[in-house]
Amino acid sequence: MTELEKLCENALYDEIKILEDGKSVVRDVPTGKLYFKKTLDVYNEHVYAFLRDHKNRNVAAVQAFWKDGESLVVIEELIQGRTLDEILRASEASGSETEPSGIGRAESENAGISLGIPFSERIDILSQICDGLEFLHNADPPIIHRDIKASNIMVTDDGIVKIIDYDAAKIYITGQDKDTMMIGTQGLAAPEQYGFAQSDVRTDLYALGKLIERMLPGNVDANRIAKKATEMDPKKRYTSAAQMKAQILRIREHTSALDQKFEKIPSFDPMNKSHRIRARIALAAAVVAAVLILTGTGWRFIVYPARQEEAIRAELSAIEQIKGTDEKIQTVVEKFAEEHPYSKMTAEQKQSVRDEIADTQKRCYLAGNTENADAIRDILTRYYGEETTWEAISLYGKAEAEIARKSFEEGLSALYKLREEEAVDAQRHWEAGVDHTLSAARKAMEDFRETGSAAGIHVIANALNALEKYDTDSDSELDDIYKELLTSAAGERESQHWDKASLIYDALLDAGVGDSDELSLLKQGTLYEEAEAAFAGKEYDKSSKKYSELGDYKARRVSISRR
Repeated sequence: MTELEKLCENALYDEIKILEDGKSVVRDVPTGKLYFKKTLDVYNEHVYAFLRDHKNRNVAAVQAFWKDGESLVVIEELIQGRTLDEILRASEASGSETEPSGIGRAESENAGISLGIPFSERIDILSQICDGLEFLHNADPPIIHRDIKASNIMVTDDGIVKIIDYDAAKIYITGQDKDTMMIGTQGLAAPEQYGFAQSDVRTDLYALGKLIERMLPGNVDANRIAKKATEMDPKKRYTSAAQMKAQILRIREHTSALDQKFEKIPSFDPMNKSHRIRARIALAAAVVAAVLILTGTGWRFIVYPARQEEAIRAELSAIEQIKGTDEKIQTVVEKFAEEHPYSKMTAEQKQSVRDEIADTQKRCYLAGNTENADAIRDILTRYYGEETTWEAISLYGKAEAEIARKSFEEGLSALYKLREEEAVDAQRHWEAGVDHTLSAARKAMEDFRETGSAAGIHVIANALNALEKYDTDSDSELDDIYKELLTSAAGERESQHWDKASLIYDALLDAGVGDSDELSLLKQGTLYEEAEAAFAGKEYDKSSKKYSELGDYKARRVSISRR
């Protein structure tokens, strides 16, 4: 910016009040609006350019900025309110004053929060911080604030949360080993900010975890979230602010002693309402069972005779050992159904039977023996009734066989339909199908990382496509895998391994993953680079062939870039 341009820019803002450290309040001369003006010696110009061009309710807006020598002059939104640090300090100093929400002192201490700010407001503040971080992290490339703390959060007079102070913010750079400058607040900064690795979105989530510890001290649910967010290893932390917000919104103000005991149960999630309900139902059932056993009444409705229990286990185990192609399996299943009436089984035994039959059907379909699969379905329907149940069990086996064959879309599509129809055990099999699909993608991705072989790329691409269609809960992980594949393809192009790069692009295009226009353009760009290299190496026949494959590549590249 020329001196004349700087003078013109400065002339637009009339200084109203000078603050400390070269900061001031200024008025926009044409509009009369007030703004905050500051001069920075440490800054990232790209960050302020993005904030000037993109606005968000929970991020302080940048009106304008310009270079002044080595410094940056920033005109920023003037926020009417207090910092979260000021609010928390006032709250923590309130001592025995009455809680505004009407909660008594004893109740507040049980909830694990300081007096002065209602629990619901604390959750709302944390939720809005997550929204602001999600906006910054979704920038392309992501913006990492690197100094999230109470004094850098403003709360307006009407309750709007604003993230401020981007002096420490940086743009995430793919492939960079560590930050070029160590910035952050001691005690709140993540380990990677001390030079061990590059800061990324998880760096801000670490600081948010520290803020949760301060805002909700002693709250069991909040401590659990903060512990995960502040793991030393970034891979063990939350992967996005949206994921963290979902957990924050589930924090309970009060936790019962009973729930704290249930937490010792493996896989029990105390923040999941259905888990708490099921745990109480199970406890009640156990109490009822104990009473019935002790009084000697109703025992046959609770406990199946021990010898029958052993027989069921042994015979199900025997069925498990039979190959899907062996016709003997029909005889063994029919004998089992004849000897063990379904109506007399306990709920647990019925579940074991359904699980084993679904696995047996899967073996039959994997072996290509649909005759055995159909016969088993018909036998169980004949002996046990419930035709829709055994039809669903057979379809689970077929769908899981498709997933095992890497036909992920066909398998998940069938499981998704059964879940929509609320078929018996549909949720269990759906979750298992998603897990198997994710596991296949992860394993293929690990092999790709370790060996560099692109043989499993089609497996990864097909798994991504299926999960993208049917399982939104995996979006974050799928995005990471997709971005890693594109990064790998770019690396192969740099190393002049064009065949490997093209294989990655082709696999993603064939599976229908990502932006087809972008991928087609990247594929053609690879062919163009290969053609150019062949021409430079005087391989004229090869370069001619590659050029002919490109068609109107340049025109198409210009067309897409203008969108």
